[in-house]
Amino acid sequence: MFTKIKRIVVKVGSSILTSERSYLSQAKVKKIVCSIVELMKDYNKEVILVSSGAIACGMSVLKLKKRPSDLSTLQAAAAIGQGKLMNTYEKYFSQYNYHTAQILLTIDGLHHRVRYLNARNTINSLLNLNIVPIVNENDTVATEEIKFGDNDNLSAQVAMLTNSDLLILLSDVDGFCVTEGKTCKVLSTIDTIDEDLKKHLYEVRGGKTVGGMRSKLETGFMLMKLGLPTIIANGNKKDILGRIVSGKEEGTLFMPHQKRQTSKKSWLAFTATSSTAGSIVVDHGAYCALVEGGKSLLASGITSLKGEFKFGDAVRIVNHEGTEFAKGITNFSHNELELIKGKKTSQIKEILGNKNYDEVIHRDNMIIL
Repeated sequence: MFTKIKRIVVKVGSSILTSERSYLSQAKVKKIVCSIVELMKDYNKEVILVSSGAIACGMSVLKLKKRPSDLSTLQAAAAIGQGKLMNTYEKYFSQYNYHTAQILLTIDGLHHRVRYLNARNTINSLLNLNIVPIVNENDTVATEEIKFGDNDNLSAQVAMLTNSDLLILLSDVDGFCVTEGKTCKVLSTIDTIDEDLKKHLYEVRGGKTVGGMRSKLETGFMLMKLGLPTIIANGNKKDILGRIVSGKEEGTLFMPHQKRQTSKKSWLAFTATSSTAGSIVVDHGAYCALVEGGKSLLASGITSLKGEFKFGDAVRIVNHEGTEFAKGITNFSHNELELIKGKKTSQIKEILGNKNYDEVIHRDNMIIL
């Protein structure tokens, strides 16, 4: 099913880039590079690499056998290791006449629509120039990845950001393991794995890594909702990327259960969380029109507002019971909506003195959650 796809995000975990002594393995990096080059040359794919390993690489330089627990030492290790990691990638890619570009992102930076679009444009330009974008969390200034997760979530954000066709998460396991030695091949619905099963999820975390199978499970489920397939596979297996794109059954496939959402709607649903400035409360009629009728939001259906926001901000849309059910980009500021809420569209110009839009939030700029 993946023979016709064009753009792939490959996420590589620290566990398959480093040796047993916690040092960056030149041989393992070279193996990953060879596999990616094969995808580009033999299968005509565009590849964006999301690579962990900066902290583990810094640990090697500092002769640390165990991942530091304090934030400042972790950030120092990332600062030391990131350049060395990129230098290693460039060395091996250049042997095949490819060059690399470093993209350092923070999740909170992607929450802002303009920065999000700038990042997308940069990566698209690099791919058009036949350069391999290598993305990592900017660990020296961001704390989200170091404190709470790993690059699984970042790789999902990159896949949505770049309108990629497939996300491949390479780890040191054969897929989603429910118990030791037992791997699920395909997950087609979120209900396939219940909460009780998650509690007994089998996973092993190394001293150089953070996150684990639970993080990958959450990433796969998130992309299932957006219509993007995800595969968890063993990056230590020979020719693993080639086997996946040629249709071989490898790892665990998270099968999308709806058609692909647009990049804008994906951003609204899962990336614009912290930048959502306020809420618009709508009546039951507007709720039904949005959810069941696929309509845009009009001023007449708005009953109240919460928070402050301006034109172009992402806002939450809440029903009369207080439940958030949608997000969208507003065509009016908070102050303007205070004046026109509950009013007919024909009254907007008279009240505000001008009317650039009929809709408060156009259907194309809205996603139902």
